Amino acid sequence: MRERIVELGLATALAIALTTEALGTLHWLGRPALFMVWAGIAAMWGLGIRGRDWDFGWEWIPVGGIWGIEGLTALLSPPNSSDAMAYHMPRIVYWIQQHSVDNFATPYLNQIMLQPLHEYVVMHLQLLSGGDRLANCAAWVSTGGYLVAVSLVAKALGAGARGQALAAFCAATLPNGIMQASGVKNEALLSFLLCGLVYFALQQRRWAVGAAFALACFTKGTAYLFCAPLVLLLIPRALPHAALLLLIVNGGFYWRNFDLSGSPLGFDSAQADGKYRWRNEYLSWQPLASNSVRHLSEQLGARDEAWNQRVFQTALAAHEALGISANDPAMTWPYTEYVAPRLANHETDSNNRWHLLLLGVGLIYFAWRRDRLPLLIFAGMAGGVIAFCFYLKWQPFMSRMWLPLFVLGMGPVGVMLGRAHWLTQAGVFLFLTSGSRLPLMQNWVRPLRGPATLFTLSREDLYYQDMRQWPVRKQYDELVRELVAAPCREIAMDINQFQLEYPLQALLLKAHPETRFVHVGTANPSKKYEARTADVKPCAVVCLACDRWLSARP
Repeated sequence: MRERIVELGLATALAIALTTEALGTLHWLGRPALFMVWAGIAAMWGLGIRGRDWDFGWEWIPVGGIWGIEGLTALLSPPNSSDAMAYHMPRIVYWIQQHSVDNFATPYLNQIMLQPLHEYVVMHLQLLSGGDRLANCAAWVSTGGYLVAVSLVAKALGAGARGQALAAFCAATLPNGIMQASGVKNEALLSFLLCGLVYFALQQRRWAVGAAFALACFTKGTAYLFCAPLVLLLIPRALPHAALLLLIVNGGFYWRNFDLSGSPLGFDSAQADGKYRWRNEYLSWQPLASNSVRHLSEQLGARDEAWNQRVFQTALAAHEALGISANDPAMTWPYTEYVAPRLANHETDSNNRWHLLLLGVGLIYFAWRRDRLPLLIFAGMAGGVIAFCFYLKWQPFMSRMWLPLFVLGMGPVGVMLGRAHWLTQAGVFLFLTSGSRLPLMQNWVRPLRGPATLFTLSREDLYYQDMRQWPVRKQYDELVRELVAAPCREIAMDINQFQLEYPLQALLLKAHPETRFVHVGTANPSKKYEARTADVKPCAVVCLACDRWLSARP
């Protein structure tokens, strides 16, 4: 049953990717076409799991409990992280509006330039349900998928039933994974695809590895860095299959980016001006060393400020010994500063420090036993870490991007724990269960406990949970009231100063589903797509974070 779930999950992701691209090309993206697509997907699942033996034992009950609480959180909360407000959800609004995934004019190029698979899934759910009530379920279902997939990785490495369940349990208790499971970020889907890739590689199934690799690269750019070393070490014969499927799955996306920027991967910065460039300004040992130290220190943050300061001072001392600056702008995100780590209950920068310890113990254990396959997986993960630190600038909100490697690493950890004494297993179980309470119950933007929770806040309030650092709520409320009451249903959006447009879009669409939006003031290369929205005749202009937020005339 578990193997078939992973196979069907991979096939579903492939079906969503290919049908969305095909329907978008024909401008047929809409509810009737997607009902037909999902009727086929449902039939595939029905036939695929029929007659399969149930192989989830009682050891899976804690895993199911954690996953169930995540699902409750996902259903009660709207999508509300800052990235969701800026590009994950707005791009879906424009795709639905134009019945296509074609590029559109936007001042914020992340809306059209970044990998789209996770948003395709959310768009399908949104079109089928008539709103964003199920938007967070894409990450939640992906989380369930990676819990199953990592247990299969443990099985392929020789773990028994308990070791497989412990691998899933360790992955289920990753604090960052818990918080991402109820949002709309795409690391959970990438984690599922990465674990699926490794499992199929261990089974020597080249086409499945190629499909997982292609879909991972269609989900997030970090997949190129994380997946390639694992494929090269575990199943290099799958490279031709991966290359072919990469072009098939990503071909339309590559072409749209090439048309926009001259590169299949798009510009190297969100505004096409080189100011917020993702990659390091130079590629050498210095950014590799600095970023490795800074990312490691972030995973060690705790509630003890004295400890955090010791970690911070040690990291600074390491930089000084190497003769490099911890805030070198050539390898640091603009206008940010490296500071002491902390223990956060937010999906962007929460860490997995105790699971990092388990990975370290696991590496020592398998090196001592000279166990080849787990060591190959660890080597592939190390290759991903090196590529990530070597290529990408350090940012203060990148802890979430390490989730796929942490999830994958719980496969070998499950093997190790499955061989341990039952008292050791019980101790790890109780410790990780205790550590999962705060991420589960007191997520800063989707809390189940505390003075203001998902049960006491309105859905409208929850849209702004991750925007409290900006004094904009009053203006948003006034805009919504005024536009809902007005006869105007075609809105021009100027987001040059402030990109978080989705709360306004969501609330207007809830009141008047026929509302349409178009960007104005676009000065980057996507301006050439303005003609594609010429049929939208705006009767009001919203300029976010401007002196005058609303104008009656475009």
